[in-house]
Amino acid sequence: MKILITGGAGFIGSHITGHLLQNGHEVICLDSFDEYYDPVIKRQNIESFLSFDNFTLIEGDITDQLLLQDAME
Repeated sequence: MKILITGGAGFIGSHITGHLLQNGHEVICLDSFDEYYDPVIKRQNIESFLSFDNFTLIEGDITDQLLLQDAME
């Protein structure tokens, strides 16, 4: 299954992402890496996922309609 997770680099999102990846799902992580939640921590949360073939990281904001539409296609 292909799954889009918004906020996928945050605490909860990264744990969900890790679980889904380990169970063989394709995960698209959309995250804005804004300053509200330290971007350094967020990047550490997903660092181990970058080597997964079934993981895609999209950096951007969920309010960007074109970006969100592209992520969902």
